[in-house]
Amino acid sequence: MKTYNTDLIVGIGGLVVTGVFGYAREPNWTPLSSHWPNAILVFLLLSSLFLLVRAFIKPERSALFDEGSRLRMVGIVALLFLWAFGVQTLGFVVASVVAFYVIWLYVGRAVIQVEGDQQGLTVFSHLRSLAVIGIMVGGFYYIFTKFLFVPLPKGWFI
Repeated sequence: MKTYNTDLIVGIGGLVVTGVFGYAREPNWTPLSSHWPNAILVFLLLSSLFLLVRAFIKPERSALFDEGSRLRMVGIVALLFLWAFGVQTLGFVVASVVAFYVIWLYVGRAVIQVEGDQQGLTVFSHLRSLAVIGIMVGGFYYIFTKFLFVPLPKGWFI
């Protein structure tokens, strides 16, 4: 199996994404409204540069997609794209809870199948995952709207 320097690949990809989003920033933003996007861009730039330096100082090679099902990986990416589009119509809260629950089910069933767990997904595990998802989504919603002043899409329901 062919191996790659994944730090180099991700570092270059991060620089490309940083450049694209940096170029696409709105020029008419006020200094206050530009803090959050600028902070994300600086973090992405520094992370990418760190990975590039690491790629040359301590190069490690590994196979891409050597573990797990490639079909499952494509399924998760498709679900994340559906979530991104669903946020606009259903709203952040509803789309996030539904998407993360479906992803949990999808991955959970695959783990059970691979590990051969006879118990499966119990009612308690469903309730626990919904509680964790609810706390996570509610926490993100609260932090973004109350502290960072980033309005999240309301959608049809909330």
